Amino acid sequence: MKLNKNHFSLLAFVAFLTFLFFEAEKTSKQEQLINEDIDRNLFVTVAKLKDCGRYNSSYIYYFDKKKYDGLYDGNGDSDSKIGKYFTVEISKKNPEFSRLIIEEEINDSIKISNSGFRKKKLDEILDAK
Repeated sequence: MKLNKNHFSLLAFVAFLTFLFFEAEKTSKQEQLINEDIDRNLFVTVAKLKDCGRYNSSYIYYFDKKKYDGLYDGNGDSDSKIGKYFTVEISKKNPEFSRLIIEEEINDSIKISNSGFRKKKLDEILDAK
């Protein structure tokens, strides 16, 4: 039987949907493993929200004096949260694994400073003017 253009298009579409399904399953399994690692090796610190995009937001945090970047599935977060500090849970074993707790804003300057964030030096402030 000869395949016509419609059959080929249908087969390609079904193959594409199958690929998407397996990719979603793989991503879900990876997220589950990351969350299990964080739960087993939990360390709580402070993160600063850098950017709020349409589909996710980015943040930074420090662990053992090293800076890390994280992504938060924060669609719908307002730009008013940019530059603010929030609780982040990370894995001590794999500190690049993190999850931002956007509901827990941190305003304690000592806690923020102790987590690795520094206030701008006076000369940095004066140069910005």
